[in-house]
Amino acid sequence: MENKTGKYFKYAVGEIILVVIGILIALQINNWNEDKNQQGELKIALAQILNDLKQDKVQLTGFQKGDTKRFNYLTKLAKKEYGTIGLDSVFLILDNYFYFYKSNNSYSGLKNSGLFASMANHELKADITSYYEQTYERLRVCSEYGETFTNDNVIPYMLNCNVDHDMAMRVDGTTIKNELDNPVLIKLIKYQRNVKLFELNLLKTAIVENDGLQRTIEIELKEL
Repeated sequence: MENKTGKYFKYAVGEIILVVIGILIALQINNWNEDKNQQGELKIALAQILNDLKQDKVQLTGFQKGDTKRFNYLTKLAKKEYGTIGLDSVFLILDNYFYFYKSNNSYSGLKNSGLFASMANHELKADITSYYEQTYERLRVCSEYGETFTNDNVIPYMLNCNVDHDMAMRVDGTTIKNELDNPVLIKLIKYQRNVKLFELNLLKTAIVENDGLQRTIEIELKEL
């Protein structure tokens, strides 16, 4: 009787152990599947951010190219080197500021999904945060300042001076040449040139950060 009881007890213990092992294996498989699914979602999210960064790069390099031309034009104006520039574009160049369009929906989605907080690559997470929270903010402030300066100073001057312009902001070259001796216009030209120089330095930094972040994300996508 005792022998049978012992065998039954051993059999019951064995069954319990098998059940526990089965549960642990099932949990492990479930956790593995969840990690795999989460990894897949993260890969999609990072690919979307990479696409946004590429769009940013196009926008930033476009601003850089345009501001470089405007800075050079305003520099020649400030030095009174009129021979190599078209004076009919003075108002067109002065009445300009870059408007930075945010392309951060993918970042916002990743951040709000909870995937961002669980990212294992903390360096990449810090780089993404820096770009979208700090670089974007600097670009926004610079863009708003350029708009405010133009609206508060350049446009009022253009409306009140004795130089007419057409719908495309073009002016008569001879008329504007006489106006270029106006101290107020000279100050506007020099100040707007400095604004463009600041914008160019900021854009250069943003492009370098954009390139670096693209490379880092591409490496991460290969490893996921």
